Amino acid sequence: MATVTKRIAKSGLTIDGRELPKPTLLAMAASYDQQTYAARINMEHLVALYPDSTFKEYGTVTALRTEEAPANEVYLVADMDVLDEVIDFWENKKQKRAFSIELDRNLAGSGKPYLTGLAITSTPASLGTHFSAAKPNVTRYQFIERRVDDHADYTVEHFSMSIDTPAGNPATPPKTEPTTPASVPDQFAAHLQHFTTELAAVRSERDAAQAECKRVTDEFTAKLAAKDTEYANALSAKTTEYTSALAAKDAEIESLKQQIPADGYQFRPKMTGNEDAKAAKGGFRF
Repeated sequence: MATVTKRIAKSGLTIDGRELPKPTLLAMAASYDQQTYAARINMEHLVALYPDSTFKEYGTVTALRTEEAPANEVYLVADMDVLDEVIDFWENKKQKRAFSIELDRNLAGSGKPYLTGLAITSTPASLGTHFSAAKPNVTRYQFIERRVDDHADYTVEHFSMSIDTPAGNPATPPKTEPTTPASVPDQFAAHLQHFTTELAAVRSERDAAQAECKRVTDEFTAKLAAKDTEYANALSAKTTEYTSALAAKDAEIESLKQQIPADGYQFRPKMTGNEDAKAAKGGFRF
């Protein structure tokens, strides 16, 4: 892990005609707080499902501030902790040496702009660095993302720029070998093939995640159905048991009812011997 400080945006117009107002950058620097929401660093605004993907998380923005820029504009400067892979991209492979901010203009209804993410990229849009001295020949893509929870489409604004020039090194365009017109389509085809391969990998990860989700759902559904059957059988057995016991009690009650004397019944003692003679002598003996 390495700690670096880089310029990640500049106020004013971008190369594609959008405007990044100076007050927005000032407010972003003032409102940023890791404890509120930490902006994660990704590659080309793509985030994979698994941590071993090319599109994994590459670090975190730890602090923001602004610096004065020419023409009364400002730079947005970020302190960040990045993986050693990012340093290798920049210093050894000379890749992904630009930044693209992910801006939420009204974070959680606060009314304040906020940096929600930061991408390392090869296609800077913000002016003010040596990579942006001449308009690059790039093809831009707009990604419309779909949220799974409410099925609502939404877009994320991306403003990008190159990393700042090291101290003491004037902001001059890098020396490049002239390219022939025939090489431009070849380069574009190579980049497109690389993008297609990476996109296929992301889709493969997505399909694997969907398959795993379906497997877990099917497993849970089967267990739930088994529990429902078990509960239904237990309920049926208990219902039969209670019905039989209730029928037995009803029969017992009916038997006891048969022993209750009928209405108008008068009790008469049993007489033994010659009742008439006994009555003549003055009464019965019981």
